[in-house]
Amino acid sequence: MKQRIIKVIILDSAIAMVLGILVFVKYKFGIGIPCALNLVTGISCPGCGNTRSFIALLHGDIYQAIRYNALFLLLAPFFLVYFTIKTKSYIIGRKKDLTDRIPLVVYILLIIITILFGIIRNISYFKYLLPTIIN
Repeated sequence: MKQRIIKVIILDSAIAMVLGILVFVKYKFGIGIPCALNLVTGISCPGCGNTRSFIALLHGDIYQAIRYNALFLLLAPFFLVYFTIKTKSYIIGRKKDLTDRIPLVVYILLIIITILFGIIRNISYFKYLLPTIIN
């Protein structure tokens, strides 16, 4: 159990450092991770704006965080709880945990919500693109 705790601490520390560096670089220099989908197609993916949303949250600006990426604010608590439960189970050494009781329909619903969010946030782009495709 001690070795598992050390592994979790090392992994979490590495993730926190990488995220901290990314947020610092984005905040100080305005350089972020480019979205490949956006670069190629001009369409914003469901994850576009996560970093800006997180930085706005750090500043306490919930309204701006929602404007950057509302889906991030909706799903972040679920992922936080999910990974916390998984981490605790790993440390304890359990093979099964509460997340194993989540029905498949919940995962499918999260995927559908993510896809719908991606479509809704790009409706204006599709309205512009559709006449060009038809003609």
